[in-house]
This record gives sequence, structure tokens and C-alpha cells, in this order.
Amino acid sequence: MRRTLLLAGIAVLAACGSEADEGEPDIVCWLGMEQACAPAVEAAAHADLEALQRRVGALHLDHVPDGDGVIIALDAESITLRLDDGFHVFGWPGPLPAGFAIAETVRFEQSYGWQSLRSETFGLAIHSVEEYAPSLRAGPPPGGGPALLYEPSCQTSRGTAIALGIDWFGEERMVHPGESATVGAWTIANHGGLALPTGSDGDPGTWEGGGCVERSAMAAPVLFRLVATAEWRPDEAVQWCDRAAYDDARTFLDEGIGGYGIRFEGAPATETTSGTIEQLGHDEIVVALADRGTARFRWPEPIPAGLEVGESVEIAAPSHGWHMLQGSIRLALWANQDFVYPDALPPLFGTLDLALVPGCAFPDTGAGMTCGQPAGRGELLALELPDGSLLPSGGRTQVGETVVALHGAVQLPSYGSDGCVVDAWFTGLVTAVAPAP
Repeated sequence: MRRTLLLAGIAVLAACGSEADEGEPDIVCWLGMEQACAPAVEAAAHADLEALQRRVGALHLDHVPDGDGVIIALDAESITLRLDDGFHVFGWPGPLPAGFAIAETVRFEQSYGWQSLRSETFGLAIHSVEEYAPSLRAGPPPGGGPALLYEPSCQTSRGTAIALGIDWFGEERMVHPGESATVGAWTIANHGGLALPTGSDGDPGTWEGGGCVERSAMAAPVLFRLVATAEWRPDEAVQWCDRAAYDDARTFLDEGIGGYGIRFEGAPATETTSGTIEQLGHDEIVVALADRGTARFRWPEPIPAGLEVGESVEIAAPSHGWHMLQGSIRLALWANQDFVYPDALPPLFGTLDLALVPGCAFPDTGAGMTCGQPAGRGELLALELPDGSLLPSGGRTQVGETVVALHGAVQLPSYGSDGCVVDAWFTGLVTAVAPAP
């Protein structure tokens, strides 16, 4: 019975040098040709991938929708499970890692060329490729694993060995054939990858010389094979952020919170003062004050509807981080930078209790390595609301008549001159909009 493979491809070609002038031949380089592979990498790259691909993954599951199944049997190198359409065997390219149990319910998923089985505490995934079409990205395994790219590794006696490039929150790793790497809760293994030209009869041929050739002189397409696995063992004490949340946090930190809130012309107000709205900009309100010139209230997004030029308003001087303006609606903004985040914010409008709590973690790979420590860990915080529910960073919700938004709350490790973690640094921004009392 024929095994259906989940396919992806690779481009192992790249233009040499600058773009060719008109009339010049189209030149292509075979990447990875200059560096010979180490013996262990060559052996793994030349593994019998065709035979391996016939026994890994599950049979014909590319036609089965994602869904829950039950494990019926656990063998030395395979799992038998029952899905809606019947029984299937999920093969593994070696001794089956411990983590699943018979009669356990698991989730079957397919994405980016991966087949995966996953429970609440453990997961396995297979990536099996046999293709001619070019595609550089392998994609993450189901469940939010690291982003993966196909990368040329080195030159074997038959073709180009293929590595997996891992991008884990900005930390780049290379997994060559026969190697594995652990990032966060994931262990990624490259069981063998090889790109080689094929003969006219479709059988693998040999490549003599390497280097650059004219595209028109290429006699045969490139056959690419690769088998990779992913093992997921979450640390119960650590909830890792997904990549989208991490990217949003980095964008928030890059933009910063400087300039948001109320700025007075002259001495800052020490108590509530009144004035008239002089200008309503896209993200700034200019208020002409009755007794001290001008105040500007800068908002991190478009000013909410409800205020008008000429309207009388009251401005409350910043107190414990809150900046407030009250007219026909109320605006409040809390902007804070400190060594550590406060557990509780001052009551919003004097009545709503809000608190910051840990949300998810991400590795801070930019420092912390020079003194022998592992990379530090940053935290993306959540806002605990009065009813106990959590508002994630970047989220917005309504509490009674008040709309609360957590634009960002991030705590990063702070490093000393020797590169060791010595402290922390917090940045947070919260806004609220409510009707006038």
C-alpha cells in the first residue's frame, strides 16, 4: 500500500553575484558546494531516506481532517490510534519517546507539511519531504513551535546536505543532518536531508564539479528529500509566548511609551485643574488652562469620539502613573517604567481594581551569555480585572461602562557590565475610556 507523504520543497539555487546584464547567460549557484561535509553529517545525509519515509508518519492521513483520536497501542517505533475514519499507524524513525499512554486521547493535526499527535503534556510530529518544487520554509510544527527554514549545510559526495535553520525568538540555530537541538519546549531533529540532481530517467544522478553553471546547461531537476521530527515537552512552570505575542511585545518596546500622557506648559499641576479644549488632533488633545497656560494630552491611538473643541474639561495631575481628563467622556492613561512591575495599579477612576500578573515568557537572547549564564527570560504580563479574568498584553475589554486596553506590559532582565543578569526592567501602558459620571 502506497504511503502518502506530506510534501514541501526547497530551493537550493540562488543567483550568483549581482543581477546579470541583458544578454548574459542566466547563472545559478548550487549552494553548499564549497564546504565538504564531516563524515557523520555525510552519513546522515546519505541515509536511506526513501525507506525511512515509507515507515514514518501515518498512512494516508493527508486526506483525514484534524481531530481527536485515541491511542490503541504503543510499540517500539510506532503508535496505533483510532480516528473517525478508522485505525492508523503513526511511525517514528527510531525508538518511540516516552510520553503517551494507551487509551489516552490525543489531537491529530497537519500543517506546513507536518503530521502531529499531541496531548496536554506531550507531543510528537513528523516532517517528511520528497519534492522537486522549490520552497525555502518548512514552517513550524503544529502547536506553535519554532519557525524552520531549509538551509544548505555542506557538500556530500552525491549532492548538497540540507540543514534545518531554527528561528526561536530571534535566536538562530542550525540543525545539520544527524543532529538535534532543543529550544524552549521543543526538540527538533534532522534525520537526514539531501538535495541532488536526477538523471534523465528520474533516478538520482551524480553531480560533478559543483559551483556555478548556466541555467540552460542544467540537464536535470533537483530531487530533495528530508525527514525531521519534533518532540514537545512543555515545562509546567513556564508558559511560552507564541511568536505573534512576542513580535507584538517587541514592537511595543521599540515604539516606547515616552511622550504619552499629560504635559503641562510651565510647572506641572499638583491638583485637578480646568480648561477648554483648544485642539483635537489625531492622537493629542490641547487644552487651554484657566490658570497656567496649556496642557497636552497625548494618547497611544486615535482620540476616542465624544469630545469637542471648545468643551470644558478637567485635568487631573498624574498621580501614581495615572493621567486623567474628564469632559463629556473620561480618559485615563497609566504609563510606567521601573525596575520591576507593580502588583497592583492605583484604583482606576477610584473604583476599579487592576493588577499585573505573569502572562507568558520568552527567552531574552540578546545578552546574558558572556558570564556563563543561560540567556535571560523576559515576561509578557497580563492585566487582572476585578472579576478575576485576565486581559493579555495587546488586549481590550469592557468592564461595566469602562473600556480598558492593555497596550503592552513587558519585563526584561537587566544585565551588569559582566553580562550577568543583575536586575529587571519593566515597561507598561494601560488606557481606559468611560462615560462622564
